[in-house]
Amino acid sequence: MRRADGTAAHRPLSDVGFGAERAERYEARLKRYVAASAMEMEPSGHATVHLDLLGVGARRADRTQAALAVAERFGLQVTLTGRRNTGARVHGEAEQVARLVAALPRVLHYAEELASSAARMYGRWTRSRAHSAYFAALEPAQRRAYAREFRAAAYRAVVKVLTGPLEAAAVPEYDPGRLPWDQAEAVAGAIAEYGWVDVRDAYIPAEAVRVLDTAVPSAPAPRSPGRGQLVLLGDLRHTRPRPARPVVVISGVRAGSSAAA
Repeated sequence: MRRADGTAAHRPLSDVGFGAERAERYEARLKRYVAASAMEMEPSGHATVHLDLLGVGARRADRTQAALAVAERFGLQVTLTGRRNTGARVHGEAEQVARLVAALPRVLHYAEELASSAARMYGRWTRSRAHSAYFAALEPAQRRAYAREFRAAAYRAVVKVLTGPLEAAAVPEYDPGRLPWDQAEAVAGAIAEYGWVDVRDAYIPAEAVRVLDTAVPSAPAPRSPGRGQLVLLGDLRHTRPRPARPVVVISGVRAGSSAAA
């Protein structure tokens, strides 16, 4: 599976290193982010998959928005599903859908890692002399709230950079005159710029092939009967009185009535 122009693609996020044990732990962590249904294949070569984003509360909502952005980067159509919009229906060219399913857990995990790097930098600020005056004025509950908000904003900033072309990233400069907890976009955006990868290549080809191999045919859409088809009207529920027995209509002529009528 190559790019559309036929060139070979580098596979970012595929080398976890440090042996089989660490690779096994990495694969286990990937299962915490998203659950995908079997891909439904259409005769046209397009396909649909249903994604359920995993997590709790605001973090789950942020992952859902991240999944939308990643899917759009793959050129796919996405519709939110579920009572709380924590699922997504993805439709498009079958190979691209398969690549997305293979890439999405890796991209979400990578975004979490980069956001955590930004959060650790924020944690160092809370203990540094340079920022001590800002944090000394906060109550413990305020410090925890600002830390949560910084982490969430950092994740969104990372996703924004990763799901766009690198040359189009508009990351604000760090401003020492601003409050530390208002600097998430600058800090996390810079980290994501430095660690940018093309998410469209962030899949293992064997995993994408496995998604294609386990695809199922899509259910045919129900069709309305055409002219001249037999239509059983006796079971239709409507406000008019039901006939005593089923009435069959053939090309607009009722069975049992005379042609002259």
